[in-house]
Formats: sequence, C-alpha cells, structure tokens
Amino acid sequence: GVRKSRDMVVEVEPLEEASVRRLLSIVWSNLDDPLTQTVKQVQALFQVLADIQALQGMEGMTFLEGVMGDLLALPGRRKGKYLPLAMLVPRLGTCAVLARRPDLLEDMLESLKDETVGCAAAQLLGTLLEHLLVELRHFKDGTLAAATEGPAARKAAAASAGPEAELAAGAGPEAELAAGGDTRKLKNCAAYFLPLPLKQDGAGSLMALLSGLLELPATEEARSEEAGQGAALVALLKVARGLGIFQQLEERILIEGQEFALPRAWLEAALVHAEESVRLDSLELCCVALRQAALPGSLELHLVRGAIPYNMRVSSSSFRNKFVTLLRKMLARVRTATDRAGTVQRLQAKHTGSGGAQYGLLQGLDDAGSAAAASRDEAVACCEDFVRWLAQFMIGCLYPGAPFERKSIAIEVLLTITDTWAPPAVAATVVESKAPPAKTDRAINPYTAAILSPGAVQVLLGAVVDSWDRLREGACSLLMAYPVPLPGLEGAEAISALLRWAAALLRSPRVREADAAALLLRLLFRKYVLVSRRYRLHFHPKPRAELLPVAEGAGEAAATRAGPGAGGAEGGGKRHGEKFRSGAAAVERASAVKGAGVSGEAARACCTHLGGLCDLLEAHLDACAKDVIQAAADHGLGHGPLLAIRYALGEICFDNKEGDAARSEVRALLQRLLELVLRVSSVAMWALSDEGCRQINMRVSDVVALRDHDGKGLEVEEEEEEMNTLEEGDIGDQRLLAPRAQKVLSSCWLAMKEVGLVVSQIMRSVPNERDLGGAEGRSDGAASLAEGDLLDAEQLGRTGSTFLEALLAIKHSGALEKMRMGFSGLAQRLLNSSRDGLRQLPSEWLDRLLAHLHAPNQSLDDVTRRSAGIPGTFLALFMAEPSNCPKTILPRAMQALLQVAGGTAEGAAELGPVPRVHAFNCIRVVFNDTDLAVDTGFLCAQALEISIAGFGDTCWEVRNAAALAFGALLARMVGYMNVRVAAAARRSTTGSEFFHRYPPLHPFLLQQLRMATVQFQPQCAGEAAWRRAAAMMHCKLVLAGRVEGTAGGEMAARRKVLQHREYEARKGALKVLCATAPGVVAARTSVAEFRRALVQRMHGEREYSCLRRVLQLLYVLPAAGDAWVASAPKWAEWQQLMELARSSPFARVQEEAVRCLGRTLPHLLLPASRDGAGGAVPVEAADALKAWGSLIDERSDPAMPTSSRSATVDALQAASGLLGAVPADSSEGPLGPLHEASLSAWLVALRLMEDDDPDIRCAAAHSASFALRGGEKEATAAEVREGSVPQVAPQQPTNPPQQEQRVLASSLPFLTRHFARALIYRQYLFKQIIGPEEQLAIAQHADMKLFDKEEDNQYAEPIYVSQLAAQELQGLLASPSGGTAVRDGELTAQAVEWHVQLCERLHEHLTQLEEMLPQCCWKGALTNHQEAFLRTYRLLLGLLSLVPISAVAPKETSERVVPLLERLVQLPSQPLVCNLLAKLLKVYSDFSSSAKTVTAEVVSVLGVELDAGFQPGFLLGAEYSL
Repeated sequence: GVRKSRDMVVEVEPLEEASVRRLLSIVWSNLDDPLTQTVKQVQALFQVLADIQALQGMEGMTFLEGVMGDLLALPGRRKGKYLPLAMLVPRLGTCAVLARRPDLLEDMLESLKDETVGCAAAQLLGTLLEHLLVELRHFKDGTLAAATEGPAARKAAAASAGPEAELAAGAGPEAELAAGGDTRKLKNCAAYFLPLPLKQDGAGSLMALLSGLLELPATEEARSEEAGQGAALVALLKVARGLGIFQQLEERILIEGQEFALPRAWLEAALVHAEESVRLDSLELCCVALRQAALPGSLELHLVRGAIPYNMRVSSSSFRNKFVTLLRKMLARVRTATDRAGTVQRLQAKHTGSGGAQYGLLQGLDDAGSAAAASRDEAVACCEDFVRWLAQFMIGCLYPGAPFERKSIAIEVLLTITDTWAPPAVAATVVESKAPPAKTDRAINPYTAAILSPGAVQVLLGAVVDSWDRLREGACSLLMAYPVPLPGLEGAEAISALLRWAAALLRSPRVREADAAALLLRLLFRKYVLVSRRYRLHFHPKPRAELLPVAEGAGEAAATRAGPGAGGAEGGGKRHGEKFRSGAAAVERASAVKGAGVSGEAARACCTHLGGLCDLLEAHLDACAKDVIQAAADHGLGHGPLLAIRYALGEICFDNKEGDAARSEVRALLQRLLELVLRVSSVAMWALSDEGCRQINMRVSDVVALRDHDGKGLEVEEEEEEMNTLEEGDIGDQRLLAPRAQKVLSSCWLAMKEVGLVVSQIMRSVPNERDLGGAEGRSDGAASLAEGDLLDAEQLGRTGSTFLEALLAIKHSGALEKMRMGFSGLAQRLLNSSRDGLRQLPSEWLDRLLAHLHAPNQSLDDVTRRSAGIPGTFLALFMAEPSNCPKTILPRAMQALLQVAGGTAEGAAELGPVPRVHAFNCIRVVFNDTDLAVDTGFLCAQALEISIAGFGDTCWEVRNAAALAFGALLARMVGYMNVRVAAAARRSTTGSEFFHRYPPLHPFLLQQLRMATVQFQPQCAGEAAWRRAAAMMHCKLVLAGRVEGTAGGEMAARRKVLQHREYEARKGALKVLCATAPGVVAARTSVAEFRRALVQRMHGEREYSCLRRVLQLLYVLPAAGDAWVASAPKWAEWQQLMELARSSPFARVQEEAVRCLGRTLPHLLLPASRDGAGGAVPVEAADALKAWGSLIDERSDPAMPTSSRSATVDALQAASGLLGAVPADSSEGPLGPLHEASLSAWLVALRLMEDDDPDIRCAAAHSASFALRGGEKEATAAEVREGSVPQVAPQQPTNPPQQEQRVLASSLPFLTRHFARALIYRQYLFKQIIGPEEQLAIAQHADMKLFDKEEDNQYAEPIYVSQLAAQELQGLLASPSGGTAVRDGELTAQAVEWHVQLCERLHEHLTQLEEMLPQCCWKGALTNHQEAFLRTYRLLLGLLSLVPISAVAPKETSERVVPLLERLVQLPSQPLVCNLLAKLLKVYSDFSSSAKTVTAEVVSVLGVELDAGFQPGFLLGAEYSL
C-alpha cells in the first residue's frame, strides 16, 4: 500500500506477488468486456496498480516493462490493450515503447479495419505523440542518446524536424494505405489518427505527411492506383482544411512558405472512386470551406463540375441525399461569397474618393485588398458560370424518360437553386403594374432566358406526370417557385388548355395521372386564384379559365402579394435546408401573402373554387347512380375530384377572422362536401366489403355476371376473351384497356382511400370551436376564414358511424389504412370539443367496437388478413386521445381485449375461438406501435402471460394469433435482435433486469417450466435417433475438415458419399462441402483427384440439388498450380457443361453451368499460348469461344431473371482475362477468333454495366476496369489464362477502382482504340445511337390503363449510351487532323449506308408523329412524351454524328436531310429537340441554301428556347463534346 508520512515523503509497501498476479488476471479477463462501466473499473484498477509499481524503483519499472511487452504482444484487433498501453507511456517513455515494438504504428493501422478499435488506438497514438514532443527536445540535447538506440531512435531522428515524428516516420504505412485501396482503414485513419498530429502541430505535420504521400515512386503501378492515392490525399486535405491549416483548395497550396503541387488527376480519380464514402469526402473537400464567405476557387468549381455528371444515377438513396446536401452547401457558399464580393465592390465604388480611414475599413473588409479586384471579379464570373451551367444541366436531366435517380437529384438541386436565388420577375400580362422593378443586391444571376422559358415550364409540367410520387411533388414545388404568370401560360386560353389536360388526367383510374392532375389544379389554384386573383377556374361541364375584370388598384395589390416564389421579389424565398416531401405531405408553399391581403373576397374565391370541384364530384356520383360499373370503368368513383379537393383544402387557411363575411358560405360548402364524401363512401362500400370482394375477385372460369344497380350484367369471361384478342398497340374501346372488374375494384379502393384522407384533411384544416379567438393569420399564400363552429355536429356523428361501419366491413389493407387516418382525426376533433355530447361519441364507438368482437355467427373467414380493420380501429381511437390529459379509452379497451384474449370474458365459451383471435390480433398491433409504448407499458406482463397461455389452446388459429402477439410483446419488452453483434451487447436486457421490470413474470414462467418438465418424457426411439445423428455429424465434420483424419481416408470418404445411392446422403455431403472454405478442401486432399471425382459425379448425377452443388464445387475449387493443370478439363467436359447450360430443365443448374464454363474457358485456350499472337487459336477453341459468347449474350439480356444475369457476370469475371485480349493496333488485318471473343465479352460487359441490379453492375465494372488498366498491349492466350483464373474463386467481387458510370464512359474510347476496324463494333455503335426499330406506341387513352408493363431494366439510360456512342462514331469518321474527311473508303460506304437508313427511319417516325398529332395531345408537344422524345432525339443525334460524310457528298446528304428537318420544324417540339434541330440546321446550312432559310426561321420562332451553349451530349461530362 501507499502511506504518507508527516514530512510528505511517500513510503511504499510492496504488494505481494500473488496479489499482483490476481489483480492482473482480473484486468486481463475484463479488458474487452462489452459493458463500459466494467471496462472503466478495470482500467482504474490498472492505473492504481501501475502507480504503485512505478513508486518501487527499478523493480517496479522492470515489472511495468514486462506488462508492456505482454500488451504489445496482443493482436492489434484487441481493443482493450490500447488504454493500458497509453497509461504506461508516461512512465516508460515513447522511445522505449517504439524500441520494444518498432512496427507498432503499422499494427495500429492494420487494426483500423475494425471501427470499434479506432477510438482506443487513437488515445494511445495521442499519448505517444504528446510525450514524444518532450522526448524530442531532450533528444536534440543528447540527453536521451543512450535510451534511443535502435530503429526507434532512427525514426525519431529522421522526424525530429516536427512533433509529428512518428506519423512522418510512418509514411510507409500511409503510402501503403494509398496504394492498397482499403477505404475502410483509410476512413478510420482519417477519423481517429490524422487529427492528432495535425492538431498538435498543424503546418509541420501536414508538410511531412504531404511530402510522404506526394513523393511516392512514379511507377506504372503507382500511376494505376490514382484512385487510392487520391482517396488518401483527400482524407488528409479534408482533415487539414477542417482544422483551418489552409483555406483555399488550389492546385498549388502554400504552407509556411513551402509550395506543394496537388496532382489534379488524383483528386479527379477520388471524385469518381468506386467507394461512395470516398466520393462524398472528395466532394465535401471541394464544396465546404471553413469560411462561408470564401469564394470557391477555379479548381474546386472544376472538380465539382466534373463529378456531377458521374453521380446522377447512383442507386443508393443515402448517397443521393448526402450528394444533394453537399451541393446545397456549395450553393449557399457561392451565394454568401458572391454577395459579400458585390457588397465590397459597391462600397469601394462609392467611396473611391474618400479619405484613408474609410478606405482602410474597406480594405479590412476585403481580405485581398484593392489589388485583388480583378481576381475577385473573375472568381465571381466563374461562380456565375458554374451556377448557370448547373441549372441548365439539371433542366436537361429532366428530359422525358430519364431514370428516377437522375430526375430526383435534378429536382432537388433546382429547388435548392430557387431557394438560394429567387427567380426574377418577368413581364406578365395578368399584372399590369407600372411600378419599377425591385432592386437586387445579388452579385450573380443563375437564371438564363432558357431556364425561365416556356419550354422549361413544359419540361416541368411533363415531370409532374411522372410515375414516381416524389418526382411529381418535386416538379410541382419547382413550378410553385416560378413567377406569376408561368412562362407560356399567360392568357386564359393557355390556362384553359392546361386545365382541360388536367381534367382528362383526373378521370384516370391510376393514381399516377390522377395525382398529377390534382397537383396541376393545385398549381393553377395557387398561382392564378390565390396570388394573381385574376382568374376563376371552372371544372364542369367544360373545364375552362375565366379572366376576371380588373378592378382599380387590383394590379398593384396582386403585385404586392406576389412573393418570391410567385412574383420574383428578391430575398424572401429562401427555404434553406427544406426539400419537397413524399407521400401525403403537402407540397411546400412558395409564396407569402401577408395579413393585409387576406379578405372576404379571397375567401369567396376559395369557396367558388371548392364549389366547382364539388360540382365535378357530384357529376361523377350522378353517373354512378345510373351505372356504377360503367362509371367506375370510365372515370372512377370520384377519387380524382376528391384528391383535387384535398390538395385545395391544404391551400386554404380557415383560422383567421378576416373572412367573417364568407362564414356562412364556408359552412354550407363544408356541409355539402361532407355529404358528398358520405355518398362516395356508400357507393364504394359494396365493392370493398366481404360480399363485394367475393364478387369482384371470383375466378374468370366461374362465368358469373357482376350486377350493377340497374340489374345489368357483365360477363367476366367474355371480357377477358376480348382483352386477350386485343392486338398490341390497338386502343379499341376504353372498357377494354383493363378488365372491368379490376377497374371497379381499383376505383372503389381509390375512392375509399381519398374519403379517409379528405376527412382527415378537413379535421386538420378547419379549426375547432375550442380554438375560438386563439389563432393568428398564417402567411402561406392562402386565404383565411373566420373561426367558429363550421362543421355540423350531427353530420360529424354520421360521418364517424359511417367510418366505423366501413372499417369493420372492408378487407383492403390500403383502404383501411387511409380510413383509419380519417377516423382518428375525426375522433381527435370530437375529444377536443367543448360539447359533452361530441366528446362522448368516441366512447360510444368503442362500445360498438367491443360488441363487434362478440358478434354471433362469426366464422374463421372473419379473421382473415389479421382481422382486417378491427385492430386499426382500436389503434385510431387510442391515438386520438389527447396527450395532455389522462387516458380513458385505452385502459378500458385494453382490459377488455385482455379478458377476451384470455378467455375470461362473459360468454366466451359459447362464441368460439374467433373473438380470442380478434383480441390477440389487436394486442399485437397495439404493442407494435411505438407511439403507445409508454401508455401500454403497465400491461406488458399481463399480456405476455395471456399470450403464453394461448400456446396451449386446442384451436390452431388461437395458437397462431397468440404466437404473433407474443413476438410483438417480446420485441417491446426485451428488444429486437440486439445481441447479434458485440457492440450491441451492452444494450441487451439481462435476466435480472427483466424480472425486476416485470416481477409477476418470474413465478409465472417458473410454473410454466415446471409443467413442461413434468410433461416431457424421453423416448427410446429418440435416443436412437440422437445416436444416428451423432454418427452423421462426425461424417459431416470429417468432410468439412473440422476433425483430424488421414488424407487418403478423407478422399475415400468423399468419394463414397459422392457416390452414395441415397439422395439425402449425397445432398447432405455436397451441402457440407459447399459450405467449407475452398482452401480447407484443397489442403486436405489432392485437388486433381477431387476434381476428377466431381466430374465423374457430374456425368452420372440426375438429382437437381446434387447436380447444382457439384457444379458449385467445380466453380469454387481453388487452382493449385500443376495439380490444376493436370486436371485441366477436356472438350467432352466442355460439351457437357454447355449442354447443361442450354438444355437443363432446372434454371439454377443452367446458371451454375454458365459459371463453370467461364471458369473452364481459359484452360481450353492453353494450347494457344505457343502461337497466340494475332488472336489465333485452334479450331476447337474458336468454336468454344463462339458458343460461349453467344451463350452469355443470351443470358445477359435484361428480360432474363436476375439470377441468370448474375451467373453471367460471374462467368465473365472468371474469364475476365478475355477482356484484356484486345488487338494492339486497330489498323491491322481482320480480327482473330480470340479478339472476336474479346469484343463479344466487352459488349456483354457494357450491357451488364447498365443492368438494373447494382451488384451486377459493380461486378461487370470490376472486370472491365482491370482490362482498361492492363489492356494497352496485346494479350496472348497464355496471359488470358493466367490473368483470368484466380488462386481462390471470389465469392463476392470487390469494388472496382472507379464507379460504374466512369468505367462505362471510359470503355467505349478504349474499344475504339482497339476495335475501330471491326465491323461488329461499328454496327454496335450505330445501333446504340438510333435504337431498336419499332413502332411508336403513344396510346390516345394510355392514361386509362390500370396496369402498364414495367420495363425489364429501369436503370438503363439508352440516351446516355447513345451520346457516348455518337461521340465515338463521330471521332471514327473525322480525320486525325480534325477535318471532315473520312479515313477510308470502306468506312465511307458504310457511313453513307447508315445515313440513308437514318433518313428512312426519320421519315417513318415523322409520319407517325404527324398522324398522331390531331389525335393524341400531350402537354408540351408529342416529343415531350418519353417514347417520342427518345426516338426523335436519337435519330437526330445519329444524323449529327454522321455529319463528317457531308463533306464527301454534300449535295446528296443535304437533299436527304433538309426536307426531313423542315417537316420537324413544323411540329411543336421539346426544348432539347429544338436545340438539337437548330444545331443540325446550322451544320447543314453550309451545304444548302434552303437549310439557311429554315435555320433563320427556327431561330426567329424559338427565340428564347434556344441555348447558345447547348451540347448534344448534355448528359456527358465536360471532357465530352459533340
């Protein structure tokens, strides 16, 4: 122990050796305990023990050195060793630790693979660096010369220039991280290690680390690892910039007088790295600065601009959100910095002649002083150019048919731009104000004329009709931010045209079109009724917009009401950090109408608008009264008008007293609306009730007629026959666009869904009478009405009763969910009412609900779909109770449910098991709800006892429901899967804690255990079965290599079980072998012998499961040098595998055979290694290559199942060396068989890089990326074999060094260099440009179809690949000097043939468009439809890529092209099509005088639609141009 004497001299009593060993054993056994408190206690114990030993002189120091050696000997992954080592460093010294373990830093870096170790290792590193500072000072004085001998001393001496000595001396591990590409270690190193030296001595540490990283040897291997080196450089710079060591990211950064040149190629490679975290870190380095007012540099803008095109199609929603967040920060930084620069410029201009004192203030405001004015102006111009390019690029990404990922990011970024810089006001015909335009202080304007043009509005209107809810709402939010009136929609006729289109879409039975129509109506309501107040919208009988007369001063009033999103006033439209929301969330408001603009006039305008929508809904209901089935098939049961009403209600503010004059009108309108809602519910209830579902869902073969109210029937079988005989592309009768029964059922579900949502919206929007006098006006661009009792009490009661009946009758889960929302909102309003009668209604509904549980004559059909709406109704009542007062409904209802579930309720025996099943289903739903966890916690123990007791019920339905309720209770009481990983063990619930929380469960569970023990009696037959199982387990362990045995015996055992007569024996043996690591299998037997046994089994196996596992073993069996070559496959085996791959009746066997073919193919090329130059191979090998290429081409088709395409990409990876077998010079003779096979494999890889599955894309890019890096020289067949057979077959492919999009963009230039003369490759380029030859399918009533066939590949973007192919084809046709001459006669003839084919196809396409134009109206012209746009743009792009042949035959090409372009000019076109058309006409104007005339006409007609900087390859990066 330690004792202090009177003179403060410390006296130490040494501990006994046994006590020390005991204490150390306690410490060692608890260092890695999952509980933090335990670890802290043992660390404190070790601290005290170390203090005691340090006070005992040399003996104690010797003991501590031994402990240090023991700790250093522990593996790096042991988290518990680092903190004790950190405690020993102050006592023993850093140099002593490094002398004992020179590779300590390398070991710590290796441990960073485990994130849980990083924090503890960082504490040790920080302690080492802290004490190294002190030791280095003594080292310079020579006082530690004796103590610093060896490697540690040399490291410290080499790094003595700075306090970051250990990390600087460890530049080797840093370089290893950069070259190795282990992004996980690098990420943890940046998070835990790098901040330590940079915080202690930032500049010195950064210089040492940068020097070590940038001075890597410039070898070929290092140059190929730019992605890894770039990731390391980004990690270092990001940490240093975050600590403020340097401010501006430039190509040359200055640190304490020393200049460092940052490799731009490294940073660019990091921005397209395969790892998402690396790309985000790189983008954050470029976008985020420590000083928000610092102008982005040219390098930052260049890097961000280059990275954006490659990250627009990432599948990960998390990455997209982070990507948009970083761009939002970048734009906010640009806004702040440019505004500051503009302020400085104006102040300097204002005070140019002022005295020195004022100028000194300005000089202090401007960090760079007056000498940097030119540089500042240049930086501001670069920022404006970047933001304008970004806005234009994002508008282009909204082209018709763009993938969801691209559109989602584009809309988010455009919304960010409109939030950061409000769109400027434009001339409007509806606002005839003479007021001067508002002043603006912003330094840049991101809006070009093309962005605010009518064409851009048409693009956004087309995006509103997207199939994704999120995109529709985002596009509508973006249009809300545009000025009033919307460009292109200035007059009543234009608004009426859009209104008619929306009204037509509102009749669609699909949510896609109906929701789009409702959003369009909401847009028009906001812009032209609430803000402009110049129009009135009529919906029935004919949709039209009426221009109201202009009252005196109305124009000025409307102009003052127009906020930044509505009229373009500067500065008020920021919504930083906000974004559009999905689902039922309202579209964000983009205008701000203050209290002065709220009046009874506005309230009456709202009533008129809602009244018109009610007229439309009533017209639908009148049609339903005549023929409900026909009405449902034609326009639904009113879900479209209900949806429009719901959106309109979200725009109206009812809680302001300015609308007292219209109070009676509002009350009458709401009463009418609720009556119509009840009518819709009664009409739709018959189809969603049990009886309706039985009629609607009956089989076609039953030939039962669906009867409507008039007794008219529809023979389902006849209708299905008509649907089957309807030819593809034939529109026919609208009734045949879907089976009528499906339309009826869909219409009823949609109607009931909207009924629930509309009632919920009314309950939220209309204030309760309790709120009288307590609300203030909202500034949300909506009109406001007076408070008061606007809803009739009797009507509310009838609405609740109707909802309760519907919830107890229908079975459709979607309708139940939405109805529950409306019922809960209604009950909440009633419970908050000041009237006693209304407050009692929810309790009465609860009594009816409980009585329904005991309803007589219930059958097991009543418990289907987990008792349908009963649990949701209970949940709705529970959620409706106010949170600020004691619950009354929940305790009473739960006690009743528990009694019913336990079988103790009155009359339970007579009613049978159905009430108990209902109760258990309700208990499960209630305890699954997180919001009710606190309120139901006191019932958990009782509910668990009842659930466990239900396990013993004789009825299976009760046992099943009890088990489900038990699962919900267990997750609520204990947690869900929270002990699967060590990090979560500390959050797990122990037995002591569990029974302390729920004391009644301990005796109950103990009693249940006693009962189970008494009932259990072992059986003799069971003991024999266990003995047989033990023997079989020993056999499996031998097969798996888990127990010892002789090699010969194991091989004999394997051969025996592989040839066993019993199918189950073979299946079990093969299953064990497949689960065993290939290395273990190879180490315990001969690879060649085992492979021959597997091949023999493959010849004779007929069982599907066994054959599949035999093929799996053949694929994963490792290559073992000569043993593999000795067992090389023969042609007979190849033929058998090919036969299995093509004709096996089992799909999974086919897939495994394809994988084996990919693994086997390189071995068949072995004879070609002697004379493989020029791609020559033996005849048999050539046939095999051809057959394999055809096979993978078939199985990589997007229409094939995902498992088939996955097998194809695995086979491609196994034979990935084939991708590198490219000819060295494309100008040589014809391709050999090996080169043809390589090209075929490349074309398959390109298709798979556009696959819908992200894992398949990653694997294909992985294979292609290595070929891109190593394919600069011709590969022989032997090299193909050596490079394509890995030592161990990869189970999961690693990430490629670059992301898939970048690999795809790099692949076509690579193939052009090596296969430019290959006819197959040229034809591939041409086909990718123009697309497949098929008829244009734009149905006139396509919006009336219930279901559309989804595309096989929704990720693929044909127009992107078309632009890449056009770039390469144009480069092939152009001469090396950059002229327009064609390189050779063969290519010229082929290009002329393509030109003729393109013109013929364009002629056919224009003919179709001209025929469809009078019949099919699509907003923004036919070419704004995705199918028509894609076809038109690709054909025009093909003509542009063939422009170089015009110099060979200018007259002929002009005569073919110009008339077609003149026809296209006469058709209204999408803006991108217009710009490409203008570019084509401008090119051909050099060869034709008529083209010049047409070009002038196009420019004069389109005007603002044309973009001077338009690029036909608008999706490609900045390095691409057409």
